[in-house]
Amino acid sequence: MQGAADAERQARAAFELGRSIGLPHAGDVLALQLSFIAYGQGKLAAIADAVRASAQSGRRARAFGSQVLLSLVYCETGRSEEAKGEFEHIAARGFDVPLDWNWSGWMFLLGEACAALRDARAAELLYARMRPLAEQVGVVGSPHWIVGSLGHSAGVLATCLQRWNDAERHFEHAVAMNERLGARTAAASTRCAWASMLLDRNAPSDAERARELIAAGRTEAEQLGMARELVRFERLTGRLAST
Repeated sequence: MQGAADAERQARAAFELGRSIGLPHAGDVLALQLSFIAYGQGKLAAIADAVRASAQSGRRARAFGSQVLLSLVYCETGRSEEAKGEFEHIAARGFDVPLDWNWSGWMFLLGEACAALRDARAAELLYARMRPLAEQVGVVGSPHWIVGSLGHSAGVLATCLQRWNDAERHFEHAVAMNERLGARTAAASTRCAWASMLLDRNAPSDAERARELIAAGRTEAEQLGMARELVRFERLTGRLAST
């Protein structure tokens, strides 16, 4: 959450402790944490096979979460048709997200995949579920991973629906909450999504505001080694130059 440079070392140390005292899910927790470290570093391609295998396992809760993550892995690695197929498979079940302590985390990932695929029909349903929780914080596990303000998810879904004012309100709240939490990685990601929304809307002064968000977010992403966001900020800079 704070962008610690030694996050992977900490995760592995926690796994070794859990394994030494016989915690049955220590391996699952490590896999989840390493997945999201890889996500921030732009290295999801390296874990695609492991995520696919988990998605095909017989354990429902684990399989569902892995299916959601797999759809995002495909989005992030340029396999758009496979991403769309995986996402539509989940959508066909009505986005039947298990109501457990992982719910908000899986909804966050679904929102990211939905936005990447620009699926407005799915966004309508997901936004209706996420909007009432937009001022809360999303977690997976107890928690094993903190996604930050769910206002980010509400914002990207509202953007997909071109509900610009709603999106801006969600993003503004999300950045403020993430900064209060010390959730530096989430704050950088939200600035990126917010800047993208402003360039999509293209109202007067949107480009200048987007420029400010890109500058602040890129600085944070560089300090934290967020390769994924740096690529996205670079794309936004290119869009800004063409406006």
